[in-house]
Amino acid sequence: MEYKLHNGSGGLCCKGCSRQDKKLNTYDWLADIPGNAEESDMVEVQFKNTRKGYYLNSSKIPLEKGDLVAVEASPGHDIGTVTLTGKLVLLQMKKNNVRTGEGNEPKKVYRKAKPTDIEKYEEAKAKEHATMIRSRQIAADLGLNMKIGDVEYQGDGNKAIFYYIADERVDFRQLIKVLAEAFRVRIEMKQIGARQEA
Repeated sequence: MEYKLHNGSGGLCCKGCSRQDKKLNTYDWLADIPGNAEESDMVEVQFKNTRKGYYLNSSKIPLEKGDLVAVEASPGHDIGTVTLTGKLVLLQMKKNNVRTGEGNEPKKVYRKAKPTDIEKYEEAKAKEHATMIRSRQIAADLGLNMKIGDVEYQGDGNKAIFYYIADERVDFRQLIKVLAEAFRVRIEMKQIGARQEA
């Protein structure tokens, strides 16, 4: 293991330098402890924006922070980036009240993302902006008092999450039908606050 002096901080640095690459990631203060990664089969995976999930690495694939992985979704699979491994994942799950156990089986990590997975993922991502613009028009045509702030396609392109802002309850039944016909995907609606959109 090679340690180098990290300029400015005066501290030793191994895996620690890459511990925190995005603002909202958890600082992995256990990264350098030998055997830490083996402490838990759960990994934290981040998707678009700040959406994160906890997945079971039942096949014991050697994963590190920053790896792109294909994970179980319903239906199909999603593609995300590993943001945390080892013991700290269990602490984060506890902090975020993520329950596993009877009737609450964790979804699985399928594999490290293959070039074909990444290609499909890139194709799905490329449609997001146009989908958002068109879905806003559809919502306006239906006279719904809401704003679609973002669209996130699942990694395999089979499902799309529409993030929306609304001051009051909105009846989505017609909207979901029209969106499903227009984009030929499963639709999920998620409400966000104005602050999250910003």
